[in-house]
Amino acid sequence: MMIRSARTGMVAAAIVLALVPLEAGVAAASPAARAHVDGVYRIKSTDCYFPGGTCTAVFDIEQDGRHLYDTSDRHLRGRVRRSHVKIAEIYHDGVSEDSWGVVGTTQDGGLTISGTMWDGIGGQGTFTMKYLRP
Repeated sequence: MMIRSARTGMVAAAIVLALVPLEAGVAAASPAARAHVDGVYRIKSTDCYFPGGTCTAVFDIEQDGRHLYDTSDRHLRGRVRRSHVKIAEIYHDGVSEDSWGVVGTTQDGGLTISGTMWDGIGGQGTFTMKYLRP
């Protein structure tokens, strides 16, 4: 579209924007869900590194801003950034082989988190962490 200036008489190209409604069933693109990780979660891993060689464990995780922690476990710490979640249980008192950590993402705001896991003896695997209750 061309527009002529009433003041100067110059012609300039104009950009026309049209707002088109979405058809039913078509979703607009949205940014990745922001994680809110607060409550009781069950983590299941292919690494099977939890006490007794089990593949699952339950943690009561609390979120304070971007920081994650478990009040009953002084070694468990984590961080949340948008849809990315990092959690680790790090032991510094001579038993570092008991340490483990996970790095994952969520697409549903923190109800389910999936990604990779590592452990203190060089093992690794995948994990899924699911929200159970507040």
